[in-house]
Amino acid sequence: MVPRALAAALMVLALPSPAGADTRGALVVDKGQGARIDWTRGMVVARGAAAADLRAPSPQVARLAAERRARSAAQARLGQLARDLKLADGRTVGAALKKDAAAAARFDRAVARTLDLAIDHASDGSVVLSAGLPIEAIRTAATGPTDLPTGAGASTTARAAATGLPTALVVTAGKHLAHPAVGVVLTAGGERYAGPTLFAGREQAVDAGRLGGRPVRLKAGGGTGGSLELTGGDAARQLADARAAGALVLVVVAEKP
Repeated sequence: MVPRALAAALMVLALPSPAGADTRGALVVDKGQGARIDWTRGMVVARGAAAADLRAPSPQVARLAAERRARSAAQARLGQLARDLKLADGRTVGAALKKDAAAAARFDRAVARTLDLAIDHASDGSVVLSAGLPIEAIRTAATGPTDLPTGAGASTTARAAATGLPTALVVTAGKHLAHPAVGVVLTAGGERYAGPTLFAGREQAVDAGRLGGRPVRLKAGGGTGGSLELTGGDAARQLADARAAGALVLVVVAEKP
């Protein structure tokens, strides 16, 4: 069972990029044939295609079978792309899965629950389908249960706004993290947080509405072993508040992936 807070976070990450976002700061890696790693959206995207079965009694029947095959093809590509992603500790996701049977099982379940982003049906029943796998789902599978709270009811953003907690952390990584990676952990004093994370070359690449009404902006003063140490006298409290709220994290990196 996926915790409600995690499910809410994945739904937010699955939303299309709003028109208000400035795509000049977006970090997207084109993998060809309709596939890409969209670090700013928090999504791995792949395309699958399937021809219609000419022996089917009608295009409608052929379309249903073709859609399943197209989805399976997209999921297979997504699984491959996800395994090749780098974790913050330097390993690939695939390497981590090989050493952890439970993680591998979580990963397989995540790939089986990909999101249909677009489905194109041809008149002969053939199908081209684009599917998305949230990077947060990959992180949760590879590194274990999420840090997000699991309270019942409202979304993390709604609960954070109601209690005055941060809706997002915007972290300027500076020289301490040059490229996006899965599973970056934020630390400050004795506090740590690894939540749903986006990456961009500039904050404006993410629509302000996605950051919510109470974003907190912090800077990294160090980074080792897949973590970013936050600076500022109030950083530990702010990080604890963000973790309690299940706040979105936006890491602003200096270079493109």
